Amino acid sequence: MRVRVLLPAAVSGICCALLWGMAHTPVQAGLVAPAPQVVRPPVSTQPILSAEYQALGQKIQGAMQQRPHFAEGESLPIYKLKRVDPAQVRSRAVELANRVLGKIGGGKAFGTAALEADEDYLFARNDQGVKLRAYTKSGFLSVVNQNRVFRGRCDSLTDTQAAEIARKFVSESKLVELLPNEKLTVADVRHAYSQGLVAKTGEKSAPVLNNVIVILGRELDGKPVIGPGGRVVVFLSGPGEVVGFHRNWRDVEAVAGEKVKGKGPAKAAQQVTAELSKIHGRRPPTAQALRVSRAEFGYFADGKHRAQQFLQPAYAVHVEVRSERAPNSANVIIVSGADRTVEPLTSPPGEARVTKRPATPPPVGPVDD
Repeated sequence: MRVRVLLPAAVSGICCALLWGMAHTPVQAGLVAPAPQVVRPPVSTQPILSAEYQALGQKIQGAMQQRPHFAEGESLPIYKLKRVDPAQVRSRAVELANRVLGKIGGGKAFGTAALEADEDYLFARNDQGVKLRAYTKSGFLSVVNQNRVFRGRCDSLTDTQAAEIARKFVSESKLVELLPNEKLTVADVRHAYSQGLVAKTGEKSAPVLNNVIVILGRELDGKPVIGPGGRVVVFLSGPGEVVGFHRNWRDVEAVAGEKVKGKGPAKAAQQVTAELSKIHGRRPPTAQALRVSRAEFGYFADGKHRAQQFLQPAYAVHVEVRSERAPNSANVIIVSGADRTVEPLTSPPGEARVTKRPATPPPVGPVDD
């Protein structure tokens, strides 16, 4: 005996669809009213800062606005860098060192086999005290006459004279390759002195000028390259002789893909303040104790220990805190200068980095980083 079950048409259609794996849910079939949708506001990625930190942020923003900066929404290219091949760093270092050896101190020529290695660090020294150093991750190269750098005596050169000597040396030695939109700039001129004590009296001797140090930087499309990279440091001695140089310079290969939008001082200052809150926690310094000694903008080039694929917009803000409540401190806070990044600005990854510096840092950062 057969039993037939008669179903309403709508229910029968749903059952058939379930058997074929094409079922509509009761809501989709119109049999049940849909649940009301809950609209949630977007979650802010900015940390909630206390009133004290917000006041510090206003001060940082004001200092950044008074200095050159990116315009909010400004269209900016990102530059792809040429790949640094460790094997080529070794041969390139020896080639450049031997090219300038006669000018810097002479002695026996370097060979690739003579370079000792300690992880990414290569080094050698010849019979006349000329030391060669290179780092395979960044392509950093240094050749200095250790008998005359921070030793000996240098004539008093004007900054203009020193800069002209350094530029000529870099050009003739072909230490860097410049693109049509790239320019070599004079970032700073420093003077290294030494002073001793008279053995019999214990009095200080007259200061001796050992070296005039010229720091050459670079610009891309009118924007400076900031950070410990993107520079050539030239040491002068005697009447203006080159006795050594550091080269931390990554060559640009091309413009990388789509452009990014620049970040103005207001948004950048929020990031800087957020990083500052991580340093000081629940005991923020007062606005009177905080000082922005320098705020830089441009394309960030990292130091000699890091591999880097791109030059990207960034800010480097030098913040000093002098307070009776806590020990004095000085930090360089690096944050992105654009709406996005294609690789982390710094290592370890993160769009912000805090670098501790001595109070009142030098005008252009360290000579060798």
